[in-house]
Amino acid sequence: MKVCLISPLLQHIYLLGDISAKYPPLGLGYIASVLEKSGHEVKIIERKLFVNYSFDCRQYLMEADRKTKEELLSFEPDIVGITSTTPAIMDAFNVARLVKGLDRRILTVIGGSHPSIMPEQTLRQCDSLDILCRGEGEFVMLEIANGIEWRQIKGISYKNGDDVISNENRDSFDELDRMPYPARHLFDT
Repeated sequence: MKVCLISPLLQHIYLLGDISAKYPPLGLGYIASVLEKSGHEVKIIERKLFVNYSFDCRQYLMEADRKTKEELLSFEPDIVGITSTTPAIMDAFNVARLVKGLDRRILTVIGGSHPSIMPEQTLRQCDSLDILCRGEGEFVMLEIANGIEWRQIKGISYKNGDDVISNENRDSFDELDRMPYPARHLFDT
């Protein structure tokens, strides 16, 4: 499978003072390394790298969307995983809509602290999301990419008509020494 992992933009009011802008999204790096180790092709998109602060807010958001679309069209993913904190949730929803606007068949997965805390609300707020990962995402994404049936994957929520189905929680992964190093080669340094 081809999996694209995307780090969305923070809300405009947080952007200029964003200390995390100096660091790559290592959580996506860990997910990418687990996927690559199992033979999946992975790409990471950091939308903050598409922002030109000399533009006004609307211009740089349009430019970030344009460049994100270009990257997605070039890579042609089967799955797009989006990470999100609360300050980035609106752009995460924007990215999910952007992905589905390109190809409705692309599976969209969201994870991170905001979706983990508010799974039902997050899924109900954005119709362009297919699966929500609660908690650690490395092995959830691997099972999704390996084609495991959704009802068998621990730690996910998803919509079934108007209902939100939340599978059993997944135990934390405690054997950190067995986790591969983050796929730093996928970051634009």
